[in-house]
Amino acid sequence: MIRLSRLYIHPVKSMKGIRLSQAYAENSGLVFDRYFMVTNDQVGFITARQYLQMLLFKPIIFENGIQIQTPDKQKATILYKDFINHRLPTEVWGNHFTAFAVPAKINQASFKALQKQCPSDIKLEQFRGNLIITSAKAFAEDSWHTIQIGEVIFELVKPCSSCILTTVNIDDGSQHPTGEPLTILQSFHTDEHGEIDFGQNAIAKNSGLICVGDTVKILTKKQPKQYKTVKTTKRQIINLKKETTLLIDVNGTEYLANNQIVILEQLEKHGLKFPYSCRAGICGCCKMKLIAGEVIPLTKTAIKEDGVIQSCSCIPKTNIKLLLG
Repeated sequence: MIRLSRLYIHPVKSMKGIRLSQAYAENSGLVFDRYFMVTNDQVGFITARQYLQMLLFKPIIFENGIQIQTPDKQKATILYKDFINHRLPTEVWGNHFTAFAVPAKINQASFKALQKQCPSDIKLEQFRGNLIITSAKAFAEDSWHTIQIGEVIFELVKPCSSCILTTVNIDDGSQHPTGEPLTILQSFHTDEHGEIDFGQNAIAKNSGLICVGDTVKILTKKQPKQYKTVKTTKRQIINLKKETTLLIDVNGTEYLANNQIVILEQLEKHGLKFPYSCRAGICGCCKMKLIAGEVIPLTKTAIKEDGVIQSCSCIPKTNIKLLLG
């Protein structure tokens, strides 16, 4: 019998999750899941895709506020009454943020199937799912359309696209040097658009309580998305011991840089905003045209024949000139 085996909420986007025995689901998602995010006027939504250490920050929910605890045990408490009483516009990956929250559902059998193929130790929490189910066949969830858990009916609207955060160790914030488990997942669960999927996005169709141990009923099914076998290449481990000061020219404006960090991160530190999503050299959102100079690619697909590079997966080797737009 398929059951809900674990239940998590992530009160602050990109921070640690909280494991619960029960939760209340609403049309907008699980109560207190992804209620908060870190943002500022300059760059908008601040994410662990930019600052991996955010994944080690621990949120604690109180009746009148939220406390954030850092890895070195420093604490910051924010009371709900201290939030400003009007909405401020912000953007998430280029989109104005006005969407419903969507809990992610993960099948433990699918995770175990991935775990068997992965050459490195991985933990289920790296995928940041909300609803973890057990006793289903591996990847059976790909064909489910509507399910019921406890009092709540969920519609599985689309698969979850995996990103670079799945490669981060949740205990120390370090990124896996060759991009596991994303690399092995890419080899057998990539769709026709290049998206690497794991788990399902689910929307609650009604409000109600769900509890660990609840039976998961499969109400309707759908035609599963088709996935292809992909020949993957692991991200290279680059170790340039001597740091060199370089220049990155973007559309005629020069910025100080070095030969240690990928281009996207260096330009973001100068306050520039660029579209991105996976930050793993897969989606292509952060592509730029290399006009002059040399870069070191971290994957074989980071440089295209037409000179287009993926800025999240290339490190400057010399002074470079880039063209955007």
